[in-house]
Amino acid sequence: MQADLEVLRNLNIARRTADKTHYVRLADIEQPFRAEFRAWMRLGQCPVVEGEDRFGCMYEHDFEGYRQERLRGVYRKWQGKTPWELLHYEAPATDDQI
Repeated sequence: MQADLEVLRNLNIARRTADKTHYVRLADIEQPFRAEFRAWMRLGQCPVVEGEDRFGCMYEHDFEGYRQERLRGVYRKWQGKTPWELLHYEAPATDDQI
C-alpha cells in the first residue's frame, strides 16, 4: 500500500491534558494512516480525555510506535504483518463508496 509518507512524517498532532497525559486525536490523523493506526492499535488502551470522544484518542507513544514502524517499513507488533494485512483492518471509504 503506497501512501505519501511525508504526510505521516510531518504530522504534528500531539496534545497534552492538564494532568500531562500525552495523546493524539484519531480525527487529526489523515487517511489512510488513521485506518492503519486503528488496526495497529487493536485492543490497545485509550486515554480518557475530558471533552473528547471516548474512543477517539490514543496515547501519543502508541502513535509514535506506529509511525516509526510505518516509516521504516518494519512491522514488529503483529508478527511482521502490515496494518492493511490484518483481518481487523477496515479500509477508509473512498469517494466511490460515499
